[in-house]
Amino acid sequence: MRTVANPVEGTEVRVEPAESEGITINGVPVELDNAVPVFRIDLRDGDRRTFIAEHVLSVLGLSGITAAEVTGVRTEWDFARPEHRFAYSTGSDPSTVVGHPAGLHNPVLAEALRTAETIERGSEPRRSVSEPVEYGDGAIRIRPREYGSGLLINNHYEDGVKSFEVDPQARDDEATIKEIVTSTTPFLTRRQEGLTHWIGDLVSDIGVIGGFDDLVIDSYSAGHDDTIGVSRKARDEGVVVERSG
Repeated sequence: MRTVANPVEGTEVRVEPAESEGITINGVPVELDNAVPVFRIDLRDGDRRTFIAEHVLSVLGLSGITAAEVTGVRTEWDFARPEHRFAYSTGSDPSTVVGHPAGLHNPVLAEALRTAETIERGSEPRRSVSEPVEYGDGAIRIRPREYGSGLLINNHYEDGVKSFEVDPQARDDEATIKEIVTSTTPFLTRRQEGLTHWIGDLVSDIGVIGGFDDLVIDSYSAGHDDTIGVSRKARDEGVVVERSG
């Protein structure tokens, strides 16, 4: 596992060291069973819920942080944002919204993690699948990849494909991280930038929440329900494989 040696802060969040494997956000474990996919990713465990988790998890996955305690730091509502209005309606407080207000994958947090000292304890198995898994009537497909090769993410669209290679257990190169984390959500931006933003969503949903390290991911018309769906389908069908070096 790899965690930060000291707390770091980004927009809306604070990331603190963890003593054991795994990531929590506002006390909710980042696990498939806790993921609530809508047009964003929320995490829910009993009465606890946190909103827009993908903007934090993408950065942790791109930075190779596999263990952390994340908390929201916002203290005031921003009712211009629909997530804040929804969170308010549930009786939550502003700190439960951890998504970036400009629809980014938290570049401030990415920069803080780039220079942060980290601690590694032991090693973690790397997960892939033994056979291809498709979900959402062809919206998304995941395929096996060799041990240690990371995620090859192909975002298909009308004019071609946008591809990135990242590794959820290793720091990715600075240029790749910067391009992804400074891209705005497709809901708020032009087509090309939104395609890059979706790469970060795939890192969050399949790499971090799904727990996969070595895969080929082909995204066609996928949304968050498909990314979580294909991860759950792989688990439920028993095709997840764990490998150690």
